[in-house]
Amino acid sequence: MAQLLPVSESGDEIPPFRSVTEFPIRPRQEHLAQLYPELLQTLKSANVARHVLRAQLEEKKRMIIEVRAEMEKLESDLALEAETRIQLHAMNDQLLSALQEIEGIADDATDVVTMAHQIPRTRLGVLIERLKSLVKRWRAFKQLRSGSVSPGDGSTDG
Repeated sequence: MAQLLPVSESGDEIPPFRSVTEFPIRPRQEHLAQLYPELLQTLKSANVARHVLRAQLEEKKRMIIEVRAEMEKLESDLALEAETRIQLHAMNDQLLSALQEIEGIADDATDVVTMAHQIPRTRLGVLIERLKSLVKRWRAFKQLRSGSVSPGDGSTDG
């Protein structure tokens, strides 16, 4: 009579299992009194085992729910991270275009100053007009980037 004694993860021991084949199908009348306590003990053991197995199943279900919740949280975090990376990439693109615009304005200003030293003084009016257009370009750039376009902005900051 081989008996299995599995132990649950929670430490509850599953009672030994007994096969129905160990008991006679039609016991004799004289053996019933001797067989009854054995059958009763087997039934009690089966009930205890069923209780332990149900508890294990509930624990596994609880763990599955926790793992699913963690996976959903991780998926959410990963989606948020991807969205954040996209936003950072867009911000980097904006920064790059702003820096390129600033560099263009600075190069134009350098060109105007260099030309001012090379051309005769009679043509300085052209250079002054270019400088004025650079100031307007700079102001337009600042307003575009800050989003604060105020009508009739006649400030002279540069």
